[in-house]
Amino acid sequence: MDIYYVNGDFVGDEQALISVNDLSVLRGFGVFDFLRTYNGIPFHLADHLMRLQRSADLIGLKLPHSPSKIGELIMETLSRNSHQESNIRIVVTGGLSDDGIMPGDSPQLLIMITAANQFPFIDDKALEPHRAASMDLVGADTHFCAQAISESITETRAAIAEHIAGIYAIHEGRGSFRILSDNAVRMT
Repeated sequence: MDIYYVNGDFVGDEQALISVNDLSVLRGFGVFDFLRTYNGIPFHLADHLMRLQRSADLIGLKLPHSPSKIGELIMETLSRNSHQESNIRIVVTGGLSDDGIMPGDSPQLLIMITAANQFPFIDDKALEPHRAASMDLVGADTHFCAQAISESITETRAAIAEHIAGIYAIHEGRGSFRILSDNAVRMT
């Protein structure tokens, strides 16, 4: 059984629950990051936590803890599991809100630790130069990536980016929305 951290508690994976009324479920409002361990050490943990903070800032989501505290919680969650190598999923949800639309003040933190696949035929030391280069992606311009994804999703008329963009625009006081058709919304 894997041990997860769910909003203040360490629980078994089968007891890890969030409300169906959480904005991550209702509106897709939340952020996440993923990393793994190598030799039991989280790979570029500080960089991943900075990206998590940037992602949350981008959509106007307040992290429930500082990045350093989240790092401490990750290390504690890792210590409660016994995997040789681990996948680490960090999820911050929008939490519950009064109206089910706009974020409240209770974002939820989930840290999920699972066993990482082992690839015995790959020499870990041979991968090290590639890992350093891959960190360029972690430091990539989050805004550019989010904009490109948002444009791609908008072209396919998926609801995910539209909901996050709407929450963000209202939160930033950038106006209201006017429905143009079933699939189009214009800011006014």
